[in-house]
Amino acid sequence: MKQSKIRFAYQEEMPTVKQWLEANPAGDFDQDILGYPTLKVICCYREQPDTYLPVHQAMIMETVGFRKELGLLDRAASVRDLTKASELIASSLGIREIYFLGGAEGMGELAMRQAGFEKLDTPVYRLKLK
Repeated sequence: MKQSKIRFAYQEEMPTVKQWLEANPAGDFDQDILGYPTLKVICCYREQPDTYLPVHQAMIMETVGFRKELGLLDRAASVRDLTKASELIASSLGIREIYFLGGAEGMGELAMRQAGFEKLDTPVYRLKLK
């Protein structure tokens, strides 16, 4: 098997990129990403393009640490306010998606109710680089 090469997709390839992404039955293509300021589309090719992968920057809000005595309403207000701060940072960097890793102790419900997050059914996988 001949080894593939990697490059960024050319602007004139974007209609093909969109068509291929829409045709992937296993994918959950979000057309909004095509307008994200941080979007890059990677092309894997041999003689011609074989695969396109859109990538973009996202912000991750990690697990929240609370003072032990803090009540539920104050926790909810904190999540709401910290989300606003994260939105400000993300907006300044051209980032259009924020992910919250706060599923413990009802944090997911707080995030959805107080800060407008949606629960995703898509599995999330992590690759840590050293």
